[in-house]
Amino acid sequence: LEGGYDIDIVFTSRLTRAIRSAWIILREFDQVYLPVFKSWRLNERNYGALTGLSKTETAERLGAELVQEWRGSLRSRPPALNPADKYYPGRDRRHADLSPEQIPLTESLLDCMERTKPVWRDKISYELACGKNVLVVAHANTLRGLVKIIDGIGDDEIQDIAIPTGIPIVYNFDNDLKPIPPAKESVVQVHMNGRFLEKPGLLKEAIKREQEWCRQVPDYDKVMKAQSGLTPLQRSLTKLEASREVQSWAEQFIVENTDEDDGSDGKLTMARSEDEIWENGLNEIEEGEYFDPDHVSARSK
Repeated sequence: LEGGYDIDIVFTSRLTRAIRSAWIILREFDQVYLPVFKSWRLNERNYGALTGLSKTETAERLGAELVQEWRGSLRSRPPALNPADKYYPGRDRRHADLSPEQIPLTESLLDCMERTKPVWRDKISYELACGKNVLVVAHANTLRGLVKIIDGIGDDEIQDIAIPTGIPIVYNFDNDLKPIPPAKESVVQVHMNGRFLEKPGLLKEAIKREQEWCRQVPDYDKVMKAQSGLTPLQRSLTKLEASREVQSWAEQFIVENTDEDDGSDGKLTMARSEDEIWENGLNEIEEGEYFDPDHVSARSK
């Protein structure tokens, strides 16, 4: 929404966390009426017999190297589930329409990514070809599968791709559904033509900073809730928005495409960096001061 996109249809998995994320997004769009297609092919990877187990305890019992091989290798599969196991997906009503052959008992990373091909070919690409804006709310490994298909990424190169949580990735397509390379200033990742709408790590840092305030300042959370009515996560998002505003202010002070001054005339002028202006501005906002980039405080100089 912030990026100026209007969504026409939503695809998500059949897992609760993805469905709820789609609900939250549509509620923020005030477009809860949009069609939502739930596909098991967008479910997160099936970890077989490791499902429901603690990673730490499993590593201690079976060895960290073996567990990491199962989790991180492209082709290694953990031991398979038994259909009698309580975590067998066929026991869940949400998969009642699937045949036993369609329900995985275990998957490698590659299996999981390959599973997304039919939903891309038969559903998502069709909607795109009809000129619709498609939102996909899924999981890291199935999203990697879609990225692999869209960008034509090889089996080895896909292991270089990471999908950060909660940061939209935008693809634009031509008439042949080939991804259009993003502008040079876009935040992108190697091998990908999709661009991030937010710099990875900013939201995580905003949440971490808010948690530090809650921990270090007595009654901070109680007072802030009473005054603003916002939760810690909402306050983190508010501060992140303030960060963006400070960044946009700072950009007007960045001198671009200027000839380098070697200082030989005694008037060497260094443009203040965007990061410096941004950081100083954030500090002043957090301390209750009004930040105005046109007025450089003594601390900012």
